[in-house]
Amino acid sequence: AEALRQRIEETGKGIQSIIDTRDLEAVFSKAGATFRERYGRSPLMPGELVGAGLLPAIPREYPLDTDEYLDSFLAMPDGSFRSRILAGMEAAHQVEAVTQAIINYIRANNSLPPPDLDTLVTEKYIDEIKPPPLAALGQKYVYEAGAVWMETEQSVEDAANP
Repeated sequence: AEALRQRIEETGKGIQSIIDTRDLEAVFSKAGATFRERYGRSPLMPGELVGAGLLPAIPREYPLDTDEYLDSFLAMPDGSFRSRILAGMEAAHQVEAVTQAIINYIRANNSLPPPDLDTLVTEKYIDEIKPPPLAALGQKYVYEAGAVWMETEQSVEDAANP
């Protein structure tokens, strides 16, 4: 019973950390949009928002416990910010959903993989294939021989700061 209580408590802390990180994304993004309007470009990092007087300070602790706190937020071309960790979690979840649809297609089609990912949608193996979480930075799905993953053509840093 104690082990179960600890697991529930740890799960609750993990969920709260995700919520707190989403809140930080929203705060940074709102200030980033104002920065973009004011200066005609997107901020390169959260610290610029403080320097421009759009935020009083950057929170000292990151909800998801990483050593590279400020590096864990990506500046997007539209001025918004995304958490690397949450974007990675979203990408993994999306790839898993598409992979499951591929498996179901293969089972129903004599071990043949779908010719492309759009086939999974048109033949109703999945409702939709969501855009990659960092599509604005060039992230895309790659599909080969029944396997799917996400990648970017250039580093995320280069894409975020052209």
